[in-house]
Formats: sequence, C-alpha cells, structure tokens
Amino acid sequence: VISLRFSLNGRMITLEAVVLHRHRFGEGPFGEAGMGLKFLRVSAEDEEHIRQIIRDKITQGIEAA
Repeated sequence: VISLRFSLNGRMITLEAVVLHRHRFGEGPFGEAGMGLKFLRVSAEDEEHIRQIIRDKITQGIEAA
C-alpha cells in the first residue's frame, strides 16, 4: 500500500493505493514505463473530482469524433 499526493487539474488529491502491475521502459504492450493502481482510500470529494475529469475527457472524445 502506498500513499499518494498529486495535483490533478489544480486540486491536490490524496489517496492510498496498491500497485497491481508495473512495466519498465521496453516492457509491456506499448514499450513505455507505467503502472496500474487500485485506489483503496480516497475522499468522496476527490473521487467526484476524478470522475468529473474522466467524464469530461470521454465527452471531449465523443464530440471530436
């Protein structure tokens, strides 16, 4: 379990997560480094902020198509 604190669209998000998988450069399906996280503890306000950003991005992609 890791604690994370990062800025997302101007809002500081604090949560706890567990790493599900990770890839180094040259590994994985795209060859770029990355990791998959499962959020364990996130406040309701931060969760809603994250959901709204995802909705906005999905809507943006649909409108552009």
